[in-house]
Amino acid sequence: HSTSRRQRQMCIRDRYDYYEKYGGYNYRRGNTPTKLESDSYHQFSPKLSASYALDDHTNLYLSFGKSFAPPLLYQLYRYAEPSYGGRYEPNPSLKPETTTNWELGIKKDLGKTKISADLFYARTKDYIDLVTIGKTAKGADIKTYKNVGEARTHGAELSVTHKFSSLWSVYANYTWQLGKVADADNGYAMGRDYEIPRHLFHSGVTYTNHPWTVNVDSMFVSARNEPGWESGKFKSLSLIHISEPTRPLYIS
Repeated sequence: HSTSRRQRQMCIRDRYDYYEKYGGYNYRRGNTPTKLESDSYHQFSPKLSASYALDDHTNLYLSFGKSFAPPLLYQLYRYAEPSYGGRYEPNPSLKPETTTNWELGIKKDLGKTKISADLFYARTKDYIDLVTIGKTAKGADIKTYKNVGEARTHGAELSVTHKFSSLWSVYANYTWQLGKVADADNGYAMGRDYEIPRHLFHSGVTYTNHPWTVNVDSMFVSARNEPGWESGKFKSLSLIHISEPTRPLYIS
């Protein structure tokens, strides 16, 4: 539907996923192979999006969707005893994750400068997480992947791009987000999901002169350590991407 200087658009899509695991065996050195049970899952994943033009340069949009994510092979079947100790057990009974997403945003076109901002929310059922299920004889952790219950993520994102000329352009993107997940070590109460960084910042500059494109890109990811844990810190990543139609080159 459209009116003078006002446009409304709506899009409806659907996707069907079918997932099946069958004919598998689990074998550990020195033990008899164990046959694993077969199983299958299926789901329709609809997506609905709508937009409304406030004027010739400003657009509001809203989207809703569902997604389906089956467990990965190593989550289902991996058995490992790392050199640093501990043990990872397989869990062939894992169920797929299903996620519902909402997004509300606005886009502004100022000619050479384009700005977008949005709010997002995601809720996942049967969330798969790595949990501790026991200790070895030496006191190291025994871990496996389980469907721990529910996970939620919400946040906001701001993006800006600017074109200085036909050759040079820059871009920047900032995301603030907070994730919560059922904590298997705390009675499955909802707690912070430390796998999701609180802050993300992404920026870069691009030079384009046909047939060549040169891109210098950088990214910052905030700390993801749980209280009391220490690890290396990932501060930034710089990437130079030089390409022409047949010969891309990446320099990190």
